[in-house]
This record gives sequence, C-alpha cells and structure tokens, in this order.
Amino acid sequence: MSITVEIIENNKAKVLDELEEAIERALEAVGIQAENYAKVHLEGHIDTGLLRNSITHALSGHPAAIASYHADKSKGGKSAIGYYGGNAPGGAGEHAVYVGTNVEYAPYVEFGHRMPSGAHIAGVKFLQRAVESHTEEYKQLIEKALKGF
Repeated sequence: MSITVEIIENNKAKVLDELEEAIERALEAVGIQAENYAKVHLEGHIDTGLLRNSITHALSGHPAAIASYHADKSKGGKSAIGYYGGNAPGGAGEHAVYVGTNVEYAPYVEFGHRMPSGAHIAGVKFLQRAVESHTEEYKQLIEKALKGF
C-alpha cells in the first residue's frame, strides 16, 4: 500500500501573519489593562492630573497609544501639556509591551523622594503595582488572544 501526499497550497506565511497579529492583540490588551491599573494605583495622589493622563503603553517598534496629554487643571496659572514621539524599543519579530510615562517627576512619585527638610515621601509604586499585582490576569489575556494557535 502506498500513500501519496500532495501539497496544493502552503499557508505557512498566512498562519505566521495571523499568529503575529494575535500576539499584537494580546500585548495590546495587556498594555491597555496595565495602563488602566497604573492610573487606578495613582488615585489619591493626583494634583493636576498630568501624570495620570500621561500614562500610556506602546508595543515594540510602535508609537505610544497616545500622542499627547494634558493636565485636567492648571497649577500656578499654567496648564501643562506633553507629547510622545518616536517608537518603543524593538522592531519586527520582537514582542513586548511597555507601560509608562515621560513626565519628568514620575520617578519621584513611583519611587519616593526626600524633601529639603529631610522628610521622606514614600513612593506610590503605581507602575510596579500595575505590572506585578496583575500578572495572572495578563497571562489570561494572552492565552485568550492566542487560543487556537
């Protein structure tokens, strides 16, 4: 008995493209959720809203999800606005999602700082908690997006 197999159409490229799209959808879902959690973890630590409104995410090799942001209220008679430009690190074939902010005082809010008086202001860890406290949920988002592969 002999069996003959004939490949009529090779769909490898199509399958790989669809897998790439599924990975990007998964990372996008994780980025959106982590961004939301970071904003929630800032609650009670908001002055003008600039930092909260600046939190965004970006996939490897892509621009940030937002191009600009602004404070909800002014401080000292000045309203603040910020912009994102360029792409996140990485390129084709690299898969990562970045969540963060480019507001210059964000590290002081995240990690804490010492006042001129010597008093220590504790960090809020809004980004760290957004990532570390929800890893199981992010895993489920990725699994859902990749189901079928």
